[in-house]
Amino acid sequence: MAYNVTMVDQCGTNGSGPFYSIAGRSNPEYWYLVGVGWNWPSSLNPYSPSRGFEVHYGADNGDTTLFRARASLNGISNGDLVMLKLSFSNNMVVMYVHDWNSSVTDQRSYSAFGATSFLGNPDGPTDSKGLFSGLMTRQYYSAPFYGDEESTVYKSSNPISSAWMRIAEFPYPDKTPSLFDQYGSYDYGVPNLFQNLSSNGASESSNGYQFVTGGLSAAPVCAVSPAILSPRSLLGSYWYVIPVVVIGVVVLGLVLLARRSTRWVAGPMIQPGTLSPGRFVAVRDQKSHQEDSNVPG
Repeated sequence: MAYNVTMVDQCGTNGSGPFYSIAGRSNPEYWYLVGVGWNWPSSLNPYSPSRGFEVHYGADNGDTTLFRARASLNGISNGDLVMLKLSFSNNMVVMYVHDWNSSVTDQRSYSAFGATSFLGNPDGPTDSKGLFSGLMTRQYYSAPFYGDEESTVYKSSNPISSAWMRIAEFPYPDKTPSLFDQYGSYDYGVPNLFQNLSSNGASESSNGYQFVTGGLSAAPVCAVSPAILSPRSLLGSYWYVIPVVVIGVVVLGLVLLARRSTRWVAGPMIQPGTLSPGRFVAVRDQKSHQEDSNVPG
């Protein structure tokens, strides 16, 4: 699976920006992800945005984190076209990034556990563990957010036949109850025809070749070196009582909201045979956080 995505250094609350990614659910139920984030948080408690564009890699089985890595690539700039790719090689899943403008490349590999393909989900956007194969744009917010984001385009040269699109905003890591969660199933019988999904101010669209998250022509820009916010500086502005945003059984918790846009699609993408029939997912995600984390969830 491989898509080219245009990098945008737009800014959310607290100085962090979006995370653009591709994910794959393999046939033995493992999940792999590679993506690029702008000022993506390296810590959520205290909230600490990173600096500039960084690549993140991950693998898990839906219950346990197996592998995490991150790399700062100074060659990635706003407006660059970057390839995000997942592939199989010698019983390994290769997570690969390439910037077509600067020629910067980076990759990591992790065991495929015998898998040879990534699975779509014919019955819903995710499986029972919340895993999917597809594209995802994610951003954290410090309070419920009902606006849109600057448009970002994912492109493939090989068309897909169908997809789920989803827009969701929810607390993290619990993910319930969601502030909103809208999704639908889309067929691309006419591959170049765009189809749209919108919810609570957020928008996305897709056709057989492209997935577009956000509908704004411009959005606020983040500084490359944001200030690190301490828990005390967040108190009062970004702490919520459970009746407002429920976070598990914790009575009081730091809540950062993130929005997710996702597309899950059926059929082959860039590499025929690596994605099995089912539906591939495209998601735009807004989630909330209540614990330390240094990787995209």
